[in-house]
Amino acid sequence: MSEANSPKESDDVDNTMSRPTFWWGIRVPNSFSQLASTPKSELLSALGCVSEGKGLSSAMVKRKQKTWGPNKLLNLKRADMSSLARAFAQIIPPLAIVRREGSQISIPSDELVPGDIVILKNGDQSPADIRLLKILESDFTVDQSALNSTDLEHIKKSTEPAQDDGKNGAPQNVVLLGMYITSGKAVGIVMSTGRNTLIGLKCEAEGLFEDPSTCCTIL
Repeated sequence: MSEANSPKESDDVDNTMSRPTFWWGIRVPNSFSQLASTPKSELLSALGCVSEGKGLSSAMVKRKQKTWGPNKLLNLKRADMSSLARAFAQIIPPLAIVRREGSQISIPSDELVPGDIVILKNGDQSPADIRLLKILESDFTVDQSALNSTDLEHIKKSTEPAQDDGKNGAPQNVVLLGMYITSGKAVGIVMSTGRNTLIGLKCEAEGLFEDPSTCCTIL
């Protein structure tokens, strides 16, 4: 596998947890659960973020882009593409609002990397798998029914470290790629991008990639 498909940036997130964890019915790498439950200060450090207010440095962004590649679901099958694959191919929104080197800017979503500080607000679609750091407006809710075909609409999210088992598709402090924000505003940190997101794992499980078995654990 190429470097972009085999991220090994840090040993700060341990992968020794033995109990399998399932989000949205998909078994996730242990690092997903650990990033959802790690204290905020340790999380920022593990993902190479200077601070919540400053975000990533330009040097760190370049390093991560080289390692992780673009935030895209690359190599989805095109021939006789299923409706599920078509939906996933369009699930990443075009733009994201991030904090980098202390400035809040809008960037193409495919330039996001793990560790980016992202602003999410009512009407947005999540551009990656994101751990919430701060709720800026009360009742921050998301609609994830489009992702799991259930009636779980307007799920209220919080910043508390994850303690649940992901029955609602993901822990309460995580917003998955493709979820729509239905109320409120929040600040979060990107946990995973592209084929390493939960959607990427879902596509892998459904056999929707031309080149399977390239999704990897975080960090």
